[in-house]
Amino acid sequence: MDKVLPLTEKVHSKKVQRLFEKSRDYFVAFELRDPTDDEAERFFLAVPDGVKLQNKLTFGIFHHNKLAGVIDWLTGYPDKKSLYIGFLLISPEYRNTGKACTLFAKSLHLIEPHYDKKIHLCVEEKNTTAILFWEKVGFKKKKRFTKEVNGYYVSFFKMAKS
Repeated sequence: MDKVLPLTEKVHSKKVQRLFEKSRDYFVAFELRDPTDDEAERFFLAVPDGVKLQNKLTFGIFHHNKLAGVIDWLTGYPDKKSLYIGFLLISPEYRNTGKACTLFAKSLHLIEPHYDKKIHLCVEEKNTTAILFWEKVGFKKKKRFTKEVNGYYVSFFKMAKS
């Protein structure tokens, strides 16, 4: 049985680091680099400019006590009544098993009562698997934009769900 639980750097950093190392394919394809030795620490501390770390909520999905994926949410971003999904990653051995849907739905259920129904995220245009997933759970493409990632210009879609 799968459990979705809040994650903290102090308790879960090593498990998250192992997940990132197993998910090298994601980092190479979409971050254009290998995961770093301090990737988990950076994950737990990463927030956009102007956002307080206390507004970041991180959850993991555990399958038989093994971390199968992570999601992080920002509350009150990009506006005070919205939520923003900063990152969702499922371990390669658990992809296409419904874990992403479970992690998204159960983590949203834990935080949603405190916020309006608007949820935002950005996804890389070439990550068609992720785009299809987000569309499946009700997100719609709102805007295409380009930004620099590790020295390369990369196209993204802003997506939202009401």
